[in-house]
Amino acid sequence: LMQIPFHFAGMVVSNALFSRRRYGIVAVVAAAGLSTKLIASFLLVGHFGLVGLVIATGLFYAVNFILLALALNRNVMPAPKEPATPGQ
Repeated sequence: LMQIPFHFAGMVVSNALFSRRRYGIVAVVAAAGLSTKLIASFLLVGHFGLVGLVIATGLFYAVNFILLALALNRNVMPAPKEPATPGQ
């Protein structure tokens, strides 16, 4: 059940990125999440069995949400521009 909040939050953030037509960002994050899940599954299932798979799934959703949120924050909140000086 630990993955449920991250799953729903990730859906909201990914839809926000889709609405901004940032499809490439979502695709890169999905690839990073898949890599996380595969590596975590490989490492945790041998030690913890089915519980390790559940933990790996939770990590997958957490990593996806964090990366998507960072990407959205970067796209929504651009760096402040320097104010124009008078006479330019």
